[in-house]
Amino acid sequence: RGLAPTGNTITWIHSAFAHVECGKITEMWAEVNQLDRLRQFGTLAEDGPAAQMAGAPATPAATPETAPDAARCAPQSPDDVLAVVDRFRSEVYNAGDFDAMPEIVADDYLHGAANGPDAIGIAAGEKQINGFRTALPDLDWTFDEIIVQGDQAAARWTVRGTHDGDLLGAPATGNPVEFTGISFFQVVCGKITEFQTEMDAAGLLEQAGVPVTRES
Repeated sequence: RGLAPTGNTITWIHSAFAHVECGKITEMWAEVNQLDRLRQFGTLAEDGPAAQMAGAPATPAATPETAPDAARCAPQSPDDVLAVVDRFRSEVYNAGDFDAMPEIVADDYLHGAANGPDAIGIAAGEKQINGFRTALPDLDWTFDEIIVQGDQAAARWTVRGTHDGDLLGAPATGNPVEFTGISFFQVVCGKITEFQTEMDAAGLLEQAGVPVTRES
């Protein structure tokens, strides 16, 4: 990105999808917490949405108060898990039907935001999601690839939309945006109990015309 060396030692979070054929990796898709990495470099914009997104991981990771007893639930097939995750994508994010959340997520589900504070519970999760829908009223979240194993699903995805609303204090620009991410879901007793994401937040902000790095 044209940033001069700082000599800083940094640690960052990284999620990846890898395809392996004949004992060798043939394809790799990755998402990195780019904003936190820039913060550690000392080059992140000091104020505004980028700083708000990057500053959240300083607090300990949130944990739900309770967890459903999977032993008391009917067995879940991969299709059952996929159906729940897809409802979360299509009905809650894309259609903005927050009334459907109690059917899709556990009461105290963990919403691990890609860049922002973790949230626990339906009300806090709705607030996180509504922030994206406010900034991108025409938000369209599509799954490019999804893998289900046991009670967990991993999805590689793309979001497209138009920056027609407030984005963490950044006014609407009307700019079209497109960014990618990787999410992990845990589904227990037919409901999502945990949702963790890494995404190209820096790309989203740059396309919306929001400063990501400090001015030289």
